Amino acid sequence: MLRTAAAAMALTLGLTTADNAHAADGAYMWALGPTVGTIVIPGGYPASFPPVIENYNFVDEGPNAGDPNSAEPNRDLDENGIPIFTTLEPVRADVRVALEGFYGINSKNRVGGAVGVGGGTRFLDYWITANYDRVMFTDSQFNLVAGAGLGFGSMTFQGANDVEQLRIPYFPIRARVQGQILDSTRLYGLGLFVHTAVPSNTFYNDVSGFEQPSVGGPLNWILNLAAGVELTLQFGDLTPPKKGRPNKGGRKGGRQGGGGNDGGGRGR
Repeated sequence: MLRTAAAAMALTLGLTTADNAHAADGAYMWALGPTVGTIVIPGGYPASFPPVIENYNFVDEGPNAGDPNSAEPNRDLDENGIPIFTTLEPVRADVRVALEGFYGINSKNRVGGAVGVGGGTRFLDYWITANYDRVMFTDSQFNLVAGAGLGFGSMTFQGANDVEQLRIPYFPIRARVQGQILDSTRLYGLGLFVHTAVPSNTFYNDVSGFEQPSVGGPLNWILNLAAGVELTLQFGDLTPPKKGRPNKGGRKGGRQGGGGNDGGGRGR
């Protein structure tokens, strides 16, 4: 049993030594701070609003159901017979700000979360995500990480007449690649991200303020695909844990051979 216990202690010390070696690459560290980004592709977000809004086709019959002799025969008409167009506009310049943090569960894997808000002309977006990042490459104080995030969010587009409104609760799905420079307490990051918003529901008030129930669609998440750039500044403890000093005063073993009696005594 003593041999078994000694082997177990040796294995434990070996694992601890390996963990400390990994810690030098950034294990067990944590950080928290702001991330600022913007969407670059498409030039206007989203790439398109739901087709029924873009085509403004809500009335099925009657004098307001469209002009069959026009280039867009299904576009609704107002009371004067004039085609109706949405006043919603894609966002051309947005700013996205989040508070983001992470904890390094080992030298390669990090878990964390973010809560953020984005804005632009007649546009508001907010979200919360749970994130996972993996260190793909490390060299001294530089890390290259790739990760993904899932969560909940809601975005609102307001029409020019302050009556028309599109509100979309959604599930954000995002991926990113980021280069990071670290010192003992700070992290500076620059990266690229791609994301989409998978609608959980869609609420739309038309140009007259009436709610239209049939706006959402199973493929509307494709319209919300986007890519952008982001900057990160985080503060925390980015140093590995200190290595414990080896135990030099421990006993090396137990008694050997029952007090020097070789095999129970040999008589002559």
